[in-house]
Amino acid sequence: LMVSLVQMMKSKQDAYQEGASERAEKEAREPKLIKGMTRDELETLVLGFFKDADPHDSGKLTRKTFKRCLRNNALGLSRKEMNALMSKVSEDDLGNVAYVEYIPEVFKTLMSLFKEDIQHSMKGVAS
Repeated sequence: LMVSLVQMMKSKQDAYQEGASERAEKEAREPKLIKGMTRDELETLVLGFFKDADPHDSGKLTRKTFKRCLRNNALGLSRKEMNALMSKVSEDDLGNVAYVEYIPEVFKTLMSLFKEDIQHSMKGVAS
């Protein structure tokens, strides 16, 4: 009886450790970027900004409105981040931006800037 009790306790402990390991792996796959947001959270938030500025639900915004959406929101983007994001914007013949296509670029661009900042900081520490 004692042996089976110990085995059961060991099984529960192993299961708990596996669950903790899986949670840690999931968190590692979902890096935090801005204000503790995951990629999905960031993309959902930015899409919401664009949709709020698109009363006709056309999926497009003028470049000026697009830029205002990025600037006037809770993200608190720096000038450097704004410039990098705006450099990725492409317009159609009427000068509109299809914002849904742009959403993945937001994360990629901000992550790239974040990595550059880290590398720059590490160079300063090393010297």
